[in-house]
Amino acid sequence: NASYYYSLTRLETSGTITVGGEAFAVSGATWMDHEFGTSALGADALGWDWFGLQLDDDRELMVGQIRRIGGDKDPYFGGLLVNPDGSTQYLSADAITIQSTGTWTSPHTGATYPAGWQITVNAGGDPLRLTLSPQIADQELNGGGIAYWEGTVSISGDASGYGYAELTGYADSMTGRF
Repeated sequence: NASYYYSLTRLETSGTITVGGEAFAVSGATWMDHEFGTSALGADALGWDWFGLQLDDDRELMVGQIRRIGGDKDPYFGGLLVNPDGSTQYLSADAITIQSTGTWTSPHTGATYPAGWQITVNAGGDPLRLTLSPQIADQELNGGGIAYWEGTVSISGDASGYGYAELTGYADSMTGRF
């Protein structure tokens, strides 16, 4: 199995969003990413937790984990730290710890998702400890046969900022789907 990934982590973006017939001008820094590969997960993959984070100190962090049926994590999924100068540092799976700090149960699917995380990154030097909190509890996407919890999070701890989380395998196992 193979997966390759690239991200453009701080694109200047502006536009208009219309809600209920009222238009709002918006601008900010957006994140664009693309994954390509064999579209295959390991036979024992239950689901994944993925985070794209923009820190207020001009760093970006992409981390994730593939959860396996036995309760352990796939050792081949890690992350990337983007420094303010654009240089990057690969993060191995053992350099990242993702722990849930709470749960939320969907009224739509009945799935119980993590709702809040403590992420620790050991990338040489002092560990980076971040606390992530969902900005809205109900950010579940349910359609096309797969339920995801995907949404915006706020960041506090050793750095602050905002980010995006994608969680799968909580409503239904991802085993054998990709």
